Amino acid sequence: MKLLKIKTDKSDSKLICEYAKQVELKLWKGNSKHQTECLEMIRLLSVYTKQSTMLKNKLHGEGVLGNPSKAVMKSLKRSLKHV
Repeated sequence: MKLLKIKTDKSDSKLICEYAKQVELKLWKGNSKHQTECLEMIRLLSVYTKQSTMLKNKLHGEGVLGNPSKAVMKSLKRSLKHV
């Protein structure tokens, strides 16, 4: 940053311009198909993990109530198995 004490948009733009002249910049191409697919899979895994945690918490909460509905417990267990 050339040890400048005062930073302004004008001084910053000059430094950026000087940097661009000195360094060979590569054109950004974005993610490949494989990278995009991996990101989508990671996000989907995160959704499934959150759903699984939610269902486990709900199962535990229903069990703590003392007399949980068998139909509800069965449905929650089936959903958890599916996830």
